[in-house]
Amino acid sequence: MSSRGVNHNEELPEQIRRCLGSSKYIQLATCYHDQPHSSLMTFTYVPAGQALPYEADDCIILTTGESSKKYFNISSNPRVSLLVHDWTTNRQEADPDASSLCNLLYKMNQAQFSTTAVSLNGLATVLPSGSEEDIFFRSKHIHTNDQGNTKQYVEGEGLRVIKVKLQSARISDQRLDHVVKWNAKGEETPF
Repeated sequence: MSSRGVNHNEELPEQIRRCLGSSKYIQLATCYHDQPHSSLMTFTYVPAGQALPYEADDCIILTTGESSKKYFNISSNPRVSLLVHDWTTNRQEADPDASSLCNLLYKMNQAQFSTTAVSLNGLATVLPSGSEEDIFFRSKHIHTNDQGNTKQYVEGEGLRVIKVKLQSARISDQRLDHVVKWNAKGEETPF
């Protein structure tokens, strides 16, 4: 992939906002003493300005139990990485018995969905349990994830709210074959 450079605008690029707004899951990577850990998580994207007075910038809200490895790692090292994408995850191939038109349409459909992957870096904060900020973000997270089988990961007993303040990102667009880097401070990032 070619690199197109850095988005020097401090505002989160539209590609990232669109991907965060349409995805149901995000992959969270934490680390403790050089031992990485990755988890698939439900999340809530809160755009800049929609969490005042608690947060002015874009952030991601997650929940996890106090006994989880994620919680332990974040408590020890607040630097996290997140991956969100709009790729389909269906391994099913086109039906060999279907007509060539059906197979062509299937392949076109799959190609329409797979375009963008966003790697985000940020600082995670475990919100004080029962605080006004905790209640505010927990409510947003519950509202975003109030349907289906993910509700248990948001409203379960003993879950703590984690707020991730976004610092930088890499947007990989496979259709255009390039990478765009973004930094919240508008600074050049090496990777």
